[in-house]
Amino acid sequence: MIKRIVSFAGLILVLSTLVFCSTPAVNVAQASGPHPRIAKAIVMLKDTRALLEQAPPAFGGHKSMAIKRVNEAIHQLHLAMRYAR
Repeated sequence: MIKRIVSFAGLILVLSTLVFCSTPAVNVAQASGPHPRIAKAIVMLKDTRALLEQAPPAFGGHKSMAIKRVNEAIHQLHLAMRYAR
């Protein structure tokens, strides 16, 4: 159990480092629509999903669950933006 937690924490650390180091900064004012921060979050989640999909399968089965959760988060943010209009 501890090994899984450490592996998952390592995955999150690596992915967050890759996202913040490789993704160009998106100015909140440049994002489109009435909710620019939500739009920015969707872009960042899509970038994270792409990194996860390209990552090696060495995360003890957590990679597929992480991709699933990222997809769910993107879907929920789209729904939130649609509701807020």
